[in-house]
Amino acid sequence: MKKLVFLSELFVLFLFVALILFIIYVSLHSYSIEQTLYAGQDRLNNPLRGFYTQIDCRHPEFLDHLVSENQRLALAAYDISPYRDCPLSEEKLQELKIFLSHAEELGISCIFRAAYGFDILDSNDADSLERIKEHVSQIAPVLNEYKDTVCCVQAGFFGPWGEWHTSRFLENNPVETQVSNRNYLLTLLLENLDSSIPINVRRPRFIRDAKKAGLDTGRIGFHNDGLLASDNDLGTYDDADYDRAAEMKWLSRQPLGMNGGEMPALSRYTAVSNVLKEFPLMQISYLNIGYNTEVLDSWKTETVDGQNAYDYIENHLGYRFYVSHIEYRETWRGITLTAALVNEGFAPIGKGFSASFALIKDGKEFLIPIHTDLYTIKNGESKPLKVSLPEEYRSASFQIGIKIQKNDTAVQLSNKENNFENGTNYLFSVSREN
Repeated sequence: MKKLVFLSELFVLFLFVALILFIIYVSLHSYSIEQTLYAGQDRLNNPLRGFYTQIDCRHPEFLDHLVSENQRLALAAYDISPYRDCPLSEEKLQELKIFLSHAEELGISCIFRAAYGFDILDSNDADSLERIKEHVSQIAPVLNEYKDTVCCVQAGFFGPWGEWHTSRFLENNPVETQVSNRNYLLTLLLENLDSSIPINVRRPRFIRDAKKAGLDTGRIGFHNDGLLASDNDLGTYDDADYDRAAEMKWLSRQPLGMNGGEMPALSRYTAVSNVLKEFPLMQISYLNIGYNTEVLDSWKTETVDGQNAYDYIENHLGYRFYVSHIEYRETWRGITLTAALVNEGFAPIGKGFSASFALIKDGKEFLIPIHTDLYTIKNGESKPLKVSLPEEYRSASFQIGIKIQKNDTAVQLSNKENNFENGTNYLFSVSREN
């Protein structure tokens, strides 16, 4: 019996010593460092967002001016009025290729719109829906070739300026025919354009009509060319079942954040306080820099958070990311790196962007992919980014950055602490003696 008691006590002592050794081991292999980071107010020249300038596709040289103005968006106005009753010529298609190719060279993204005339109110339609089908089938391959340059396609084709009004295919037809004709065009665009290219229509109701018809509305946003101009934005919100507030709520729930437009006139809705309320709900990514200058100039007379309101609004068009917190942690189980990515922009980023942590050690950069859907982060939302690091980084000194990119296009974070070089946002350092 005494022997059993002795062995039992010895076993307990062994466990106690093992526990002490384990605690020592864990403490020797534990290290953490964390930091709170802050958003800055600098103007960021990021892609697929911001102010745009409308440029006729016949004049690709005008794109050069955008570069000097640090603009990265153009509305490519493709006037096909001479082809209302015939196929597009190879010369006309080459015009579009040259324009998009030059935009690609300059790093400028294009909002595309085709119309049978951009300057008159009569005879702005093709001779038939079949003609439009023919033209879409000719244009789509060119847009698909430059899909990384085309940020969205405004549906166009119907009516003057392609704005879906004053058209033989819409007005003066039964409602059912109007809906059918709109959905016919949307179906053509959805079927012919690459799935990565969003499509914009003029009114939210048109998206709901498309959804009822079974179309893929996850690819459809809207361009509001009566933005902030009246209670219903000049007929933009014309659904009897949705007043302005209801439309705002509905738009805020839509998955596609590639929406935009232009402001025709001053109104109570163009007040900065209302802009900051409604633009995140509408998920606005782009605005016309030339129309209406009276509205834009009014924003320059106010301030937001100590910043000129015009600059603040420009900075928040589309997405605007910053890292609010970052933590590096070593334990006996492994090494983890965690960050909180916040979107303070009015809209989410488009699909196709990936994120990676960049570790810079001994002058070499090592990328660790972050598996997350950046396009789901809407205004004011945050998403944790977390990865495990290789053991070679234990007890080492190195820089930590974040790289957000789509092909060769990189995104700059708005962090005050950010050192943006070669597409990487350097935010944080782990520095200690080995």
